[in-house]
Amino acid sequence: MLLRQARRLRKRGVERFIVASNDNAFAPIAATAEVHVVTLTGDLVSGRLRAVAQSITVLVRAGEGWRMERETPGTMTDI
Repeated sequence: MLLRQARRLRKRGVERFIVASNDNAFAPIAATAEVHVVTLTGDLVSGRLRAVAQSITVLVRAGEGWRMERETPGTMTDI
């Protein structure tokens, strides 16, 4: 259902999708649009999804709040 909706949105001109999932089922979206992943567990992002994502943002618990780490091909940096 979500992939079908992504296809519909892409046909309407949407070029970038933010995926809050580690599931490789969302990798096909990258065939026609940018895919950015947001997750709590960066090490569990599927290899297939990781291979097509423009970026992976990992939300990490830090004391009373959260910090973001952005992963790009081959690197991870704090934001």
